[in-house]
Amino acid sequence: MINPFSIANSLRYIDDIKLKDAEFDSASSHLTISWIANSGLKISEQLTPKLYLRLEKVCKKFNLPTSKVEAYVVSDPNINAWCYRMGEDSCLVVFNSEIINLLTFDEIEFIIGHELGHFLLDHHFSIGKDENKTSEDFMLHRAQEISADRIGLWACGDLAIAMQTVIKMISGLNSSFLRFDVSAFLNQVKDRKMTYKHLERSTHPSFVLRAEALMRFSTSKLFLELHNKSGGSSLEGIDKLIKKDLKKYISNHERVNNTDVEEQFQFWSVVYFCVKDGDLTTDEQRVITNLFGRKKKTKLIKLIKNRNRKEVILIVRNKLISSAEAFRQFSPFSSWFKITGILNKLEQESGFNDLSESVKDVI
Repeated sequence: MINPFSIANSLRYIDDIKLKDAEFDSASSHLTISWIANSGLKISEQLTPKLYLRLEKVCKKFNLPTSKVEAYVVSDPNINAWCYRMGEDSCLVVFNSEIINLLTFDEIEFIIGHELGHFLLDHHFSIGKDENKTSEDFMLHRAQEISADRIGLWACGDLAIAMQTVIKMISGLNSSFLRFDVSAFLNQVKDRKMTYKHLERSTHPSFVLRAEALMRFSTSKLFLELHNKSGGSSLEGIDKLIKKDLKKYISNHERVNNTDVEEQFQFWSVVYFCVKDGDLTTDEQRVITNLFGRKKKTKLIKLIKNRNRKEVILIVRNKLISSAEAFRQFSPFSSWFKITGILNKLEQESGFNDLSESVKDVI
């Protein structure tokens, strides 16, 4: 039997890191549903039968009980929709009237899938005030949109429908004004030099990059298997291409600093594991050279030369703690999950068993 949460997680974009579950706030949920129920129209068989049929169709495809999804339409001229978790296994989905009036029922299935994707992927727990977020947090939000679009494509099952939806949402035009030439749409970026740096603090990627990401994902083995088709590319390779596109949002300074902070944390994690007993063996030096280069190893030797064991451990331990703190400042919402992933990878690459737990005990 299909488990929608497991399938959604398997389709997750690589930089969309699942965050730790926050404590469920039942009081806030009650206030939210009360507000929406008093200001919007519930999607139901009686009042909105055609919309309800599409909601039911997507839920059935996901093997998600329709009773677990409460959906409303609110009067609003902005092209938007949003999702809010109401409990451990239920959610509220709200559509602005403008997005409903703009799209066909097939295109609405993509939007339903996208919003349910946020629910299935636990994105609701990453919400916070924009003024308190770092560039890393905005990067995470953009990654979440890429993942949710994939769930939307799973829902509608047709790349052409997804592309039509994207073109309508970026333009605000209905079908009578449009000819859906996807190549021409994507070429509007290639025809002129575009910059995304001013969108560095944006929670959503541009619709053009989202369209490109959807096209790439539609060729993946996982997506084709969902629709009983064979072939396709690995999701890992596709994610690397999308990651390159999304880097356009990051200033060169921010990109270099972020990379440097992560590399420093990796380096001092391995070094600490090696010297925590006060020694740095020849084999350990060889591993450090293989992972980080001879130049870094030479600098390390100069740093600890002519020092006693106690001094060496203290110096390296402090370097590790400082590098971990710097990494957390770049990504306060998701740093622990990234740190865990980095340490597990270092443990495999170095061959040092228990490296992850040893470092976590310190930081």
